[in-house]
Amino acid sequence: MSHRFAIIIPTSLVLFLLDRALKFWARFGIPDNSANKIISFTYIKNVAGPFSLPVANWLVMIIGFLVLILVVILMRQVYIKKDWIKFLGFSLIIIGGVSNILDRIFGGGVVDVFKTMWQGVFNLADVYLLCGLLLIISQSKIINK
Repeated sequence: MSHRFAIIIPTSLVLFLLDRALKFWARFGIPDNSANKIISFTYIKNVAGPFSLPVANWLVMIIGFLVLILVVILMRQVYIKKDWIKFLGFSLIIIGGVSNILDRIFGGGVVDVFKTMWQGVFNLADVYLLCGLLLIISQSKIINK
């Protein structure tokens, strides 16, 4: 395993634990401070689907599990090809997806901890998902022609 791949695994674990700790802190330890701020730290239990779409929790979990299986398969392929940037992207997608699925399983909805003044809500796992997707897209053959 190359040096770059060896760093990604423990870093992913730290990022996953950071997301879980932040959600725990929001849920049990800190008051809502969202008054008149561009972005604020809060606790919101989001029982809707991604982007607040009205989708049943069980359906989101099934789709999430299927997507995670596909991501693991693709991740194995990029590992074999030694494409560490895509591997990092898939790692971020996995930790973000697993964290949000754990929220749905054990809490009945995703714990969102950041609220924008435009009423958007999200958590670190959502940021990981987005960053992972952007890394993968940045390395695609379509973008790099």
